[in-house]
Amino acid sequence: MKNFNMTLNKHIILRELHKSDREKLESLICEEWNYEKYCCPQVAAKFVRVYLNSCLAEQTYTQAAIIDNVPVGIVMVKNLKVHKCPLAIRLQLLLSTISLYLSKEDRKHTFTILSIVSVMSNPKQY
Repeated sequence: MKNFNMTLNKHIILRELHKSDREKLESLICEEWNYEKYCCPQVAAKFVRVYLNSCLAEQTYTQAAIIDNVPVGIVMVKNLKVHKCPLAIRLQLLLSTISLYLSKEDRKHTFTILSIVSVMSNPKQY
């Protein structure tokens, strides 16, 4: 994070993830993963939404990290013994994934972005 040094002197509060946190979290993900380097901002936003939804679908516990009432991160934990993805989260993931294939522009960038994400999330391959 670009402002990480500035946040060291502030208190981080962990609380339940709210729907209102998603926009800021998606913005942070887009900035950190540089999606807009590979496609237009509208397509990048869709990829970020798919990525966040896929992460949330695999978790049993999430907390938003908050500084000065602004989401700055998210803590995700998965208990393999009890993991069952709620239907609502699976539906969000399905809808966000389908949205990537609805326009020509989105389909054009899908393979490129998914390839990059795959390589970045599986560093053992290299």
